[in-house]
Amino acid sequence: MTDARRYGTCALWTAVTAIGYSLGLYAGLFLAHLALGPLMAAFSIGAGIGLAQRPVLQSWLEPRRSRAWSPADSAGWILGSVAGMVFVVAVVWTAVDRMGIEGDTVGWLGLVGTFALGGSLAGLIQKRVLRRYALASDRWIAASALGWGASALGIGLAPVLAEQMFDLFVVLLAPAIGGLVMGLVTGCVLVRLPLRQHAPAPPGASPSGRSG
Repeated sequence: MTDARRYGTCALWTAVTAIGYSLGLYAGLFLAHLALGPLMAAFSIGAGIGLAQRPVLQSWLEPRRSRAWSPADSAGWILGSVAGMVFVVAVVWTAVDRMGIEGDTVGWLGLVGTFALGGSLAGLIQKRVLRRYALASDRWIAASALGWGASALGIGLAPVLAEQMFDLFVVLLAPAIGGLVMGLVTGCVLVRLPLRQHAPAPPGASPSGRSG
């Protein structure tokens, strides 16, 4: 695997993660007014990240594999991002709205820690996809935790930027920063995972078959 392809995949992964994070957040803010409030927003963000990452992940892992990327792989990857984000929002929402804790009291450290735990959950679920294709897939749990935790700094940066810039600009910039950080950290780990020469074919599938 050439370094040029690794760098290109990492850059593309970073970009699509930022896009998925941002578009998912904007869609979630709209959907939250329709039903389930913050949990709907969390679902939207997670789905945005997972859907955006899926084709890049598939193109990176699949070409040298003997089995086709399956719908279950896609569902598992997206589920990991959704579950992690729902966990993050559920914890923060409970702490701030249900327990009467002020947002400033939660602080950046609590925000980073909560995102890191959510990232661990996402990584644990997504590892079940990666282990079919890559060795040392346990590293993904730590990478996901680190990437998600670091991405919280982008969200926490918004109040600081708001003091110097228009609020609308901050709303647009903060998710992009968070997504870029998450994508850069996780992408650098992803492209360094040693790939299996052959991944096991699912029952009843032909080795040359391909699916969505």
